[in-house]
Amino acid sequence: MIRASLLLFALAVGCSTRGGIEVEVTSGPTVSNVDHFHVGITDSIGRVATSDIPLSQGAVIPPPQYFALEFDSGFSGEVTLSLTAVDPAGTILATAANATATVSEGDLISIILSLGEFADLGVDAALDASPPDLNATADMSALDLFVPSDLMPDLNTPPDLTTPPDLSPCSGTMTLTIGAVGFTGICPGSSVNIPYLVSGCVHPANTFVAQLSGPSGAFASAVDIGAISSSISGTISATIPLGAMAGSGYRIRIHASAPVTNSSDNGADLQVFALPDSSFTFSPHNLTTEGQVTFTPTASSGTFSWNFGADATPTTSTSSAPMVGYSMAGGKVTSLTVTNSNGCHTTSTVAPTGGASANPNPFDTGVEVFSCDPAVPATATVVNTNVTGSATINWICGGATDTQSGGTVTSFVEPGGALSYGGSGQYLVYLQSGGTFTGAAGGTTFLVYESGATMTGNIGGSVMCSSLIYDYSVAPSPGCF
Repeated sequence: MIRASLLLFALAVGCSTRGGIEVEVTSGPTVSNVDHFHVGITDSIGRVATSDIPLSQGAVIPPPQYFALEFDSGFSGEVTLSLTAVDPAGTILATAANATATVSEGDLISIILSLGEFADLGVDAALDASPPDLNATADMSALDLFVPSDLMPDLNTPPDLTTPPDLSPCSGTMTLTIGAVGFTGICPGSSVNIPYLVSGCVHPANTFVAQLSGPSGAFASAVDIGAISSSISGTISATIPLGAMAGSGYRIRIHASAPVTNSSDNGADLQVFALPDSSFTFSPHNLTTEGQVTFTPTASSGTFSWNFGADATPTTSTSSAPMVGYSMAGGKVTSLTVTNSNGCHTTSTVAPTGGASANPNPFDTGVEVFSCDPAVPATATVVNTNVTGSATINWICGGATDTQSGGTVTSFVEPGGALSYGGSGQYLVYLQSGGTFTGAAGGTTFLVYESGATMTGNIGGSVMCSSLIYDYSVAPSPGCF
């Protein structure tokens, strides 16, 4: 006769729970009649972990067997332990009555099996003491277990958690149903909650995915719009893609990953509305603080919401073609939100390459505003004689001529001063009355000037001030005066 005792521990920080069962095999006098013991653990939601514990000749007691079950967050409940003796032909020799133990989230289940062959070993495997300390040296006295030393399990060896356990939770099929989606028409980019109901076999590692069909209702190219890792009924938070084409034949279904299952679709056509066009144009691109720019939306209908910035007049508008002025120089950021009759909306923004800036750049893409009382910066180079190729910021005095070729240059020209360029580059020139600018082909120029200034040659663009007065508060000293 062979007797096997098996003890179940749920090991976790601050807790230890035990349950034990025993099976007696009476079909033969030697241990060779038993090929292995089949151990199973079932939790309260139907998940199963199984393992076969093989036996070798001489009744060698196997080491502790470890089962790793991933208990869900907040799980607390009973697990059931079963033990069956099986011969080499697969015939069940004996089955023990089930035992239970209580486990909580984060527990590691440990199973320790010992064998007693009364005829040969005289082993007492009562296993009725406290759980062993798996971090201590091998000492089976904690289990009230007398075993020959060469058959002692090594309790210091960490469990092998690299081999995934068999987590097949159940057998059978899954029944998956989509709930009411709560809308018949929707805008791209909108958030929706998709309810679903599930029953039957669901793997604990399952993921439910809400899928949006194509415009005609076909799921051949379905788009995943939301997902949740779950094995129970619930709700999926989903988002209609911004790129979804307008159409009135869309459907939604739920897809499960384990086992792979698709629900029927929602049962009615859904409409995805078109998004409005929020692009816009504006003119002029460059202006002074004395001027205005007109904005024109591409959309011919809908409601418009403009934002022009804090120094704009007006700062906001709902007009279809607003005219705007600015009190401060710089590159401006402009945004437009268009909402159509279905409530769908989009926003477009036009800004300088580097964002809003206090220094206007006439060669950038946004709205650029120039001051009619610009400050001569402290870093400006004073040009009070005829020079060729001066610095990148120049203050050209009366009677002096600066000849430039290439680079990115900003110049402030006094009455009687002159700037001439003869090559490639980008030139921003402030030109007072009595000053002279001469441009040649090959470069890009932009002039802010007042009446009485002289401009000849190649001029890329310009804006005129009624009066151009320099601010010398931070200009270098001595300067032009």
